[in-house]
Amino acid sequence: MDRNRIMTALAEAHARGGDTKKARAVLEQMLEMARNGQPMFIPIAIAATALGEKELALEWLSKGIENRDILVAYLTVMPSLKSLHDEPRYKELVESMKLRHPSTQRRRRAAG
Repeated sequence: MDRNRIMTALAEAHARGGDTKKARAVLEQMLEMARNGQPMFIPIAIAATALGEKELALEWLSKGIENRDILVAYLTVMPSLKSLHDEPRYKELVESMKLRHPSTQRRRRAAG
């Protein structure tokens, strides 16, 4: 497992377990890695989402799109980002990539 995935899982686990201090410490490490050139767009967005920092998460999702991070193709199906699905900015990002929101896909299947 690569370091990005390990750090993402660690931040998420700490946040969901209620240890926000440790989760924030991991997020800070991830932000430092990003400042030093390590591509951490989606991992940071996931960690920020787990901490309830939606604006930070959306900022990093946007950066991921701008930098053509391959993981942005999975935005609409990542369970870790589900709490962002109702955010207008999230919807704009998904639409800008011409991705379908999962709720749209369900409606189309039901209608068809």
